[in-house]
Amino acid sequence: MEPPLIRLQGSPDATISRDLTLTPFTEYPFTVKSIRALRGEDFQFSITPLKDGRPGYLIQTHNTRKEAGRYFDTLVLTIDSPIREELRIRVLGDIRPASEKQP
Repeated sequence: MEPPLIRLQGSPDATISRDLTLTPFTEYPFTVKSIRALRGEDFQFSITPLKDGRPGYLIQTHNTRKEAGRYFDTLVLTIDSPIREELRIRVLGDIRPASEKQP
C-alpha cells in the first residue's frame, strides 16, 4: 500500500482528498470483495481497479467534516486471499481552522 495510511489534513473550508494505491504482490494475488469504514462519519471513499492494466486498486478518500477537530477511522477491505481475509487501512483526519498553520 502506498502510502501505508491515509492522512486527511487541512482546513474545513478546503477540499481535502487523498489517494492510496493498493497493489498485491505477484506471488499473493487477491481481489477486493468489499470495502467499508468502521465508523464512516467524517469522510467518503471509493475504490476502483487500476486503469493502467496492473493488478490493484485505487482507493480515493475525501474529507466531509466541516468543523475543526481530529478523527480516526479504519477502512476494512474483505479480500479473497487464502492468507488473509481482510486488510485494514487507518484513516487519520486533522482538520484545523484556516487561521492555524498546518504542519
